[in-house]
Parts: sequence; C-alpha cells; structure tokens
Amino acid sequence: MAIRWSEDDVRFMRRALALASRGHPAPNPYVGAVLVRSGEVVAEGYHRLVGTDHAEAAALKRAGAAAHGATLYVTLEPCCHQGRTPPCTDAITAAGVSRVVAAVKDPNPTVNGGGIRRLRRKGVRVDIGLLEQEARAQNRMHFHYHATGRPWVTVKAAMSLDGKIATVTGESKWITDEAARRIAHKLRAEHAAVLVGARTAEMDSPRLTVRLPGIKAKPVRVLLDYDLRVPVEQPIYDGDASTIVFFCRAPRTSSTRLLSRGVHLEQVAGSEGRLDLHEVLKRLANWGITSVLVEGGGEVIASFLKTRLVDRVCFFYAPLILGGSQAKTAVEGSGVATIAGAVRLRNASVMRAGSGWMVDGEPDYPME
Repeated sequence: MAIRWSEDDVRFMRRALALASRGHPAPNPYVGAVLVRSGEVVAEGYHRLVGTDHAEAAALKRAGAAAHGATLYVTLEPCCHQGRTPPCTDAITAAGVSRVVAAVKDPNPTVNGGGIRRLRRKGVRVDIGLLEQEARAQNRMHFHYHATGRPWVTVKAAMSLDGKIATVTGESKWITDEAARRIAHKLRAEHAAVLVGARTAEMDSPRLTVRLPGIKAKPVRVLLDYDLRVPVEQPIYDGDASTIVFFCRAPRTSSTRLLSRGVHLEQVAGSEGRLDLHEVLKRLANWGITSVLVEGGGEVIASFLKTRLVDRVCFFYAPLILGGSQAKTAVEGSGVATIAGAVRLRNASVMRAGSGWMVDGEPDYPME
C-alpha cells in the first residue's frame, strides 16, 4: 500500500535534502537529517566530511534527550555497519526515536536494506520513499558507483570562446576569472578524486587541492604518467593530499623517489603512451573512490570521451578569444569524421560563472 505523506513529511524531508547539500563528504554520500517531535524541529545534522559524524549521529547529539519519541527524517537509509564511525541504527534506537522516514534505500551492499530491517526489529517504524527521486539525484555519483562498479567521471575544462585552454606559447593562467575558479574548486570538493595527465602536471604545475574558505575537503590526487616523467618537485607531490600515480613503465630511481614521499604507485597496461583507462577506474574503485573529476589536459579528456567513460561534462568559457592553430584545445585526440559521430550533451544547462559561463550536461554517445 502506498504511503500517504503529509505536508509536514514533505517539508521536513526537503529541509533534510537542503542540509545534505552543505556537506563535502566524498567518497561518502550526501546525507541530511532532521529530528522532529510534536511538529517542531528539535535538531538537525548533515555529513560534513568523510570521517566525521554521519548526519543522523550529528542530529542525535544535538537533540540529546529530546530525541526520545521523535521522528527522524533522513535522506538516505541509516547505516548498520561499523565503518569510520559506529552504526547509525544503534544510535537511533538507543536515543528512543520512534519513527524514521528515509528518502531512499542505500545501494551500498553493506547496508542495502539492512538498516531498515535492523530498525524495524527494534520496534522503530520505518517509512521509505519520500522524495526518492530528489534524493537519488543528489547522490547520483554514489548510486552510479554501486550500480556499475566504477567511479562517476566528470570532465572539466576552462577555455576561451574559441575552445583554447592555453595560448600558442602554453600560457594558461588565468583564462577564467576568480569567481569561475571558485566554482571549479567547489567541483573538486564534490569529488573523491581529481585527475590530470602528465603534460598538464608539467605545464601547469597544479596542486589539485580545494582552496575555498571553510571547506576542508581533500580529494585524492590522481596522475596519469605513462613513464613517470613528471619531476618529483612538482606541487602534485607536495604531500598536502594523498596522491596516486598510474604508470606503465618507469625507471627504478623514479619509483623509489616517489615511494619515499608516500606516493601510491599503480602499474597498469598501456600502449603508445596511453594507459588503459578502464583499468585505471577499476583500480580507483578498489581504493573506494566513488567519483573522479578529470581536469585535463585535452588528450586525457579526449581519451575518456573516446572510451565512453564520461558521465558529466563541465566546460567553463571565458569571454576572450585566443586563436592559433597550434594552441591546445579542451578536447584533442583524433576527433570525429562526421557530425553524426559527435558526442552530444543531454540535459544541458548554462549558468553564469564569473564574467563567463559554465556549460553542464551528460554525454549522449553516438550509436556504435
């Protein structure tokens, strides 16, 4: 029988979804929670960062004794396993919560209905499915990871109106303005890892860290370096965040120096200077990385698109024109022979990004 949700149910779940969006918990999912008793909110919480209290635990701590007999609105099924933090189901039952309203079941196999069953066995009423589509959309990277076994992949590039990511001399800082770069840093914070190729690491010397006030997210840095040619002095090796390097072959001296710096090395198959991206994503999934932001360069982005491994495209355009037939573009590679072979975007949107714009959409790959 379908559950008849009240207006209050919908209102409190919308509040929980709004709270969830405040966090940066990658590789964990976004979760928000609202505790309500006698129609009044007694406490709220959300999952801020990986390793910190889950949303339910945060709300319960704030509520104290007021949680007894309350209804808990939560955007994802409460966990029932010991991870970095204790099971939320135990905290919920210990606090005396009488009803849990969850937006959607957690696809993580360590949960996947187990949290609901455990709560019901303890006498807690559990209703599930309120604003499910909104909750799924908010955690689409989490659901994708558990459905496919590979991380969600977003490709991001900043370019001029004519698609150039650098001048003919290689200068690229800064094409977009500071406001656009803040949006790009927020994208980093939303992903579990940030990935670049060797040429980008050498030419741009990126740190690949999140540099926004009040946001402490630290995505893993991933470098594709076929023969470990990127100098160990580059900022990507500064120890400010975990770094994984994928390579095919390398001198022993290079690998020894990187290992001494705490860099994780992953050797994968490759040919003609290109690594097997399917294997790269499989290894990242094994590390528990649920999402990857690919920041370039043009050859790397082209390779991800060619292998149909891209789930989202975020292209930033600045209101300037660089020109130059030899200037690098956002997507290099061999290109397509016909318009019919182009990768189109579905559900595309355009938003202002500082003085420029960001185009956001999902790849619609041509029929093979």
